[in-house]
Amino acid sequence: MYPDLSYLFHDLFGSQPDNWTSIFKTFGLLLVISILSAAFILYTELKRKKGEGVFEGEKSGNGGGQSCDFVGTDLQRHLRVYRRV
Repeated sequence: MYPDLSYLFHDLFGSQPDNWTSIFKTFGLLLVISILSAAFILYTELKRKKGEGVFEGEKSGNGGGQSCDFVGTDLQRHLRVYRRV
């Protein structure tokens, strides 16, 4: 992982590792690129699997855009089980 652009240029072109290009930090940029590429690959694979018929996609019937409170219901369920133990 390259912390800034100067180390990338050092590996590619053989320049000095700490020069004027060290002000351009690339760790966050490469992190965002890797997360977005993983999300894209996951999306395309799930779409392909749906096309093959491995699983069925279904839309949630939550009332036309109203938000569902999954965290609240899971938390309540967890607390109820915890009180029984």
